[in-house]
Amino acid sequence: MKKGISLVALVITMVIMLLLASSVTVAGFGAFNNSKKIMFATEINMVQEACNSYKSENQGNFPVTDEIQLNISGVSSKARSQFANENVVSNTITLSKVDYSKLGITSLRYGTSAEGQEDIYVISKSTGKVYYAKGLKVPGNTYYTLTDELLQLLNLDSDMTIESNIIFATSETEWTSENVVTTVKVPKIYTGVTVSVLNKEGSYTRNESSSDTYARYVIDDIDSNYVVIVYYSYNGENYEKTFTVSNVDKTAPVLNLEKVSESVVKRKDSTTVTLILSDIEDSESGVKVIKYAPSYIEGNSDEIASYFKTNGYVAENNIIEMEDTTQYVTIYIEDNAGNFSAMYYSLSNDAYLATVVSTNSGVVTPAMINASLESYLGKTVTNYIAACSDADKEWQIFYSDGKNIYLISKDFLSYNNLDNEANDSEMPLLRNSAECGVRGASTYTATINLANALSVYSGNSDITSSNPAYTKLKFVQDYPTSTLNNTKVVNYLLDQSVWKKYIGAKASYALGGPTLEMLIDSYNSAGHETGPSKLYYSVGENGYSISSNNTDFTSYDISLSNGEYSSLYTLQNTKANGSFIASTSANGVNKVYVLAGNKLKDADYTDSYGIRPVVCLKAGVNLKLKGNVFVVE
Repeated sequence: MKKGISLVALVITMVIMLLLASSVTVAGFGAFNNSKKIMFATEINMVQEACNSYKSENQGNFPVTDEIQLNISGVSSKARSQFANENVVSNTITLSKVDYSKLGITSLRYGTSAEGQEDIYVISKSTGKVYYAKGLKVPGNTYYTLTDELLQLLNLDSDMTIESNIIFATSETEWTSENVVTTVKVPKIYTGVTVSVLNKEGSYTRNESSSDTYARYVIDDIDSNYVVIVYYSYNGENYEKTFTVSNVDKTAPVLNLEKVSESVVKRKDSTTVTLILSDIEDSESGVKVIKYAPSYIEGNSDEIASYFKTNGYVAENNIIEMEDTTQYVTIYIEDNAGNFSAMYYSLSNDAYLATVVSTNSGVVTPAMINASLESYLGKTVTNYIAACSDADKEWQIFYSDGKNIYLISKDFLSYNNLDNEANDSEMPLLRNSAECGVRGASTYTATINLANALSVYSGNSDITSSNPAYTKLKFVQDYPTSTLNNTKVVNYLLDQSVWKKYIGAKASYALGGPTLEMLIDSYNSAGHETGPSKLYYSVGENGYSISSNNTDFTSYDISLSNGEYSSLYTLQNTKANGSFIASTSANGVNKVYVLAGNKLKDADYTDSYGIRPVVCLKAGVNLKLKGNVFVVE
């Protein structure tokens, strides 16, 4: 009889082998399912913590988009218990879809919608709990949220096959001109963690705090775009993950005014000037809007920006089209980060003069004078009437800024006004009703002693932004607290309560003399046959310095042109040898500027000079040519 394996032994052996194989398979599936649960637990915990942080930093608002209705009618009783604290109506729970972009989350294994409409993370606004709408199915259960079982798994040193569950959140996801604060959350089960910030200036300091499952790094002191690299180890392997902040823009857009092109189109009933803004630089967030106003909008940068928030016109396709007599354009450009720039553009004379009203009608507008000042500068104006100026008093066209016409008295003031037999004294009193000076021997003497103003005025603090001359005095803007004697004297010349006698029905304000800026604007707006073609100024702590070449500001005495406009700037007669300018000199604390002879120079305020008031006609007030003189319309 041959020896062999009996049938019974063979059956027993096969049973044992099947049992062994089954136990190995069960163990393998158990390890796989455990790793799968840890992977899911880590990710949903990351989403939950990111939602919690967002809510605490955004006044209790959740990072959500649309609402969904989650039906749990087919969910087992064991899994259904995960929704125990939610409001269930007819087996339906109202939840909201998590907006990953608000959290700075860019990489997920679950909740990506790749496996259907329910493959998303949702949150309950009533409990703040995050759910996975599809549910993670493993043998024996389906996980919709972070259960106690899953939380325990996160604290185990398990064999994870997860590559990265790092949360990177930013304080701002849209373009911004503010610093962007970033928060990096790294699972505590990762080791050897290093967070590096890379940009042109190197690494920055990090603030670290911990939660139960994450180490938290806050980067908050960088004022530009930057890159964050997270280095970490897990289960003996080294990893790194890179995040980029690229939504910071702190540079205002720039318009190259020299490359603005003009096009004049003449129509039957009007003429149009078109500006094409062809060179605008904004390489970061990009231009959001270009607006304009067909006028000169005054104010500082914040005031101009405030104006254009609700006013102005949009320049579609970078084109500005203006009708009729527009001369100045204020252009406002804002980028997508909120940076802005505002600038003024003055149309060229060729383009502008094609649009103005013809002088054949006899009407002269402020814009016409501004565009061609040489044709009008120094021309006589009559019939400007105020308390101290009757119809016989003559004035001269001093200059125009395109909105208003400025006139200067054609003669010095006289104390008793015998030149036109009016009853009122031409020379205004001080603010305290005292006379500013002593009358000379001649009844026509208009020279004054400004020293009497020292006890009445305080200094530059008296000249506030409510004074219309404020915008024409950079010295006052730069040194608002100056109390030098010469600033007190200038206060008298600019005191609106003193010079109101010269504000007629057609004027908006009057001054006791032009400021240095007004004088230079007038002088520089015309050609000159002799003398300097241009005048310039600089500002110091005592006042202004002047120059004829924009380089040497050491002189305080410049000879002016003896040409066509000399009488406008260098008037002399038996009443006075020159006139005071309402501006201080940096040459000394007692010095103010005067026009004397053919010179612009400084002198002591106690010296004998006269006063020629300046009036600013109201916007919209024109002149009309009658014979050889102009009258105020």
